[in-house]
Amino acid sequence: MIDAPRHLPALAVILHDIGNPTPAALAAHLGVTLRTVQRWHLAGKAPRAVMLALFASTQWARSAAEVDARNLSAIHMALARAYKTELDAAHAQLGHLQTVGAYGSANAPLLAAAAVVKVAPSVADDRRDMRPAPLPTVPLPARQAPRQRVGRHYAGGKG
Repeated sequence: MIDAPRHLPALAVILHDIGNPTPAALAAHLGVTLRTVQRWHLAGKAPRAVMLALFASTQWARSAAEVDARNLSAIHMALARAYKTELDAAHAQLGHLQTVGAYGSANAPLLAAAAVVKVAPSVADDRRDMRPAPLPTVPLPARQAPRQRVGRHYAGGKG
């Protein structure tokens, strides 16, 4: 979502802040006629979309963008520090688990320790034989034609 300002300064204030461009330069920049810009000058106001486009070039818009960038930078730096702390804690926990030892038990504290224990080939062959047999294929019954409706009842039965 675009974070547009709710209240905008007057057209004259915005134009003063961006260096009082000539009406011709303003018309060329905004893609409107010179007469349209002259009407806006006389009225002292312009459509909100034009005011927002001009406001984007002011010192206030640049300042707001800078503040947003600094805030996002601070948020991301805090997230990076939190992730670093979490990673350091995980490394410490992993170091502790490595000192506990790898005995090859079923409830080994490390996945890597469990991977070190290899299954003997004869046991692996037995496991292959223990796989369930495939289910027998059963032919599906032939699809019956739908019953035809005759009046309020179906042909060939009660209903």
